[in-house]
Amino acid sequence: MSAGLRTLSGWLGALILLGLLLAAVLADQLYPGDPLDMVGAPYLWPAQSAQTPLGTDLMGRDLAAGLCHGARVSLLVAAASAAIAVLLGVLVGAVSGFYRGRIDWVLTRVTEFFQTIPAFLLAIILVVVWRPSLGSIVLALGLTSWTSVARLVRAEFLTLRQREFVKASVALGAGDLHLIWHEILPNAWTPVIVSTTLLMANAILSEAGLAFLGLGDPNRVSWGSMIGLGRDALRTGWYMTAVPGLAVMLSVLALNLLGDQLHRRLTPRLARQGAR
Repeated sequence: MSAGLRTLSGWLGALILLGLLLAAVLADQLYPGDPLDMVGAPYLWPAQSAQTPLGTDLMGRDLAAGLCHGARVSLLVAAASAAIAVLLGVLVGAVSGFYRGRIDWVLTRVTEFFQTIPAFLLAIILVVVWRPSLGSIVLALGLTSWTSVARLVRAEFLTLRQREFVKASVALGAGDLHLIWHEILPNAWTPVIVSTTLLMANAILSEAGLAFLGLGDPNRVSWGSMIGLGRDALRTGWYMTAVPGLAVMLSVLALNLLGDQLHRRLTPRLARQGAR
């Protein structure tokens, strides 16, 4: 793929994500009221009614309203759970890679233990134990997806710990916190940033999966809950699952394209910073 086409794909991802963010922010203005309310006859196909351009589900609820309000839930879960995962992953990876020795051994074993458990299965267990709600879903997804960030950060710290600019800071008497937060971590952000976009994409898919299984917040509409409701009408109204399914696909695609573009742009810049 040429550089121009790769840049275009990055901008495409950013535009799709911006469109979804606008839909989430303007949901109350575009579709005031509860998106779970019935607004018309059930089984209205897209473009069949001007009031419901994307149609209605089998209970007569507006799919366009659900899509916009569902974007708010999905993007909020993605951002919040990714923030928790990055915070835990950076903390564990930085301490493990910087201090090495017994601390590294213990934290690596803890990370490996969490990696042996399927993340989605563990998230299901946590949500069931804590009862389905937006907060429990965010916490469960964040606590089950930090291990990849921890391993990436640990690998970066093990490499950067031996670089000349870190040794120079040590010779000048810099403390551990200064070395970690001001010298090494700023030069280890590339994999973290790229991993964050992937974590957000994973969180959107996982939230949709949890809601599809009936483990979503019962008081909030989400893309996954819309897909789950539409599965009962796959033969007679497949659009009920296709519309929210397309939203999930576009959001995941946008985050992957954006992460790829960020990786290409940040890698040479951070490499030059490290060289200095």
